[in-house]
Amino acid sequence: MEFPSKKKLRAQRIFSVSSAHLFWNKNGDRLAAHTERYQKKINPTSHIEIFDARGKDISVLSMPLSESFIAFDWEPSGDKFCVLVGTQHKSTPLIYYLDTTKHVPQLISKFEPMERFTNVVWAPAGGWLVVYSAGSTSGSIMFIDSNGAQPTRTNLVEYPGFNKGVWDPTGRYFAAACTSHGGKGDSGYRIYTFQGRELFRKPLDRLIQFKWRPRLHVKLPEETIKMIRKNLKATSARFEEEDKLERGRATKV
Repeated sequence: MEFPSKKKLRAQRIFSVSSAHLFWNKNGDRLAAHTERYQKKINPTSHIEIFDARGKDISVLSMPLSESFIAFDWEPSGDKFCVLVGTQHKSTPLIYYLDTTKHVPQLISKFEPMERFTNVVWAPAGGWLVVYSAGSTSGSIMFIDSNGAQPTRTNLVEYPGFNKGVWDPTGRYFAAACTSHGGKGDSGYRIYTFQGRELFRKPLDRLIQFKWRPRLHVKLPEETIKMIRKNLKATSARFEEEDKLERGRATKV
C-alpha cells in the first residue's frame, strides 16, 4: 500500500494460514513474508513469499520450505538472505540469492544439519553472517563468509549458555554475551573477529546489558570498497604480523 494515498499496489491471497511473520530488508524495497499453512491430516508447512518493490510492478516469488521455519534475515546490502529451517533438535542454515532473471530464489549454500540454531544475523555491511544457538547448553556460534560464489563456514565456536549475539557497527567484531536475565551460563561476554577467532573474554558477577558504541557512518566510493575486499587477505596478514610484534614487545616489558 502506498502512503499517504493508501493506494493498493499489490495483494497476495494466502489461505489456511496459522501464523505469519514479515521481514523488511534494510532499504525497504523487499519484503519477505513467512507463513505456516495447515493442510489436511498433516502438520503445517512453512512457506516464504518475497515481494520485490524495486521495479514498476511489485513481483512475488513463492518458495515452500522443506522443513519447519526457525529464523530469517536479509543481507543488509546485497541480494542474499538466510533462512534457518529444521526440527526441535537440529537445524540447517540455507543461503539464497535473488536473481532477477529467475522465478524463484536461488539456493547457493546448504550447510550440514547441526544442533538447533535459533538466530541468524548479518554483519552491518553484509558479506559475513553468524548463526547461533541462544540459551543452549552448547551455545554454538557459526561464522559464515558469503562474499564468494559459494558461502563457506570459517569457524564454529561454543559459548555455553550465552543468550545475546551482536555485531559491532563496523562489522569487524562479533560479541556474544551471557546476561543475568535470560542467560543459562556464567555472566560475561566474549568478542570474536568477523572470521570467528576469539579475541577477548570477560567474566562478570552480573551483566544486565551489552551494547557497542555507535560509529559515525563513513561513505566510501564503491570502487574503494571493492579494492578493500579484494586485498582483504593480504591486509589481514599484515595486521596479524603487527599484532604479533606488539604482543612480543608487551611481553618483554
